[in-house]
Amino acid sequence: MNRKLIVFGLALVFLIAPALVASATTANFEGWCSSSFPNNCVFDTRRPTASPTSCGSSSIDEFFWDYGDNTYPPQFETTTSPIGSHTYPPGMNTVDVCVTVFCVDGTSDTKCHCFGNVIGYSWCIRPVGSWTP
Repeated sequence: MNRKLIVFGLALVFLIAPALVASATTANFEGWCSSSFPNNCVFDTRRPTASPTSCGSSSIDEFFWDYGDNTYPPQFETTTSPIGSHTYPPGMNTVDVCVTVFCVDGTSDTKCHCFGNVIGYSWCIRPVGSWTP
């Protein structure tokens, strides 16, 4: 086998391997919604302690929030703050609330949780005045 090819292959391994073991970009959040109508909600990417929002070895550039409804503006929001807020009208069934974190190194990740003010959706962020999920 050609020595130059072997040396080139090893050089590629040493260049690519560190990038593969770098910490992954992770998006996550918890929500708190008032129990009175309309439901005023706050979503915070810093709250989950088990799997917080992170850009690994990079830093966070911005957050894109999709609040999942078409009724109360803004439905979408881009911010440098790790906190998003939205007001849901009475009678809102179940919608997906999503955040996408964009990192300076060009990576991104999205996490969605459902919001529901319908009894029986215990796995959703609920307007009960406590942080979930």
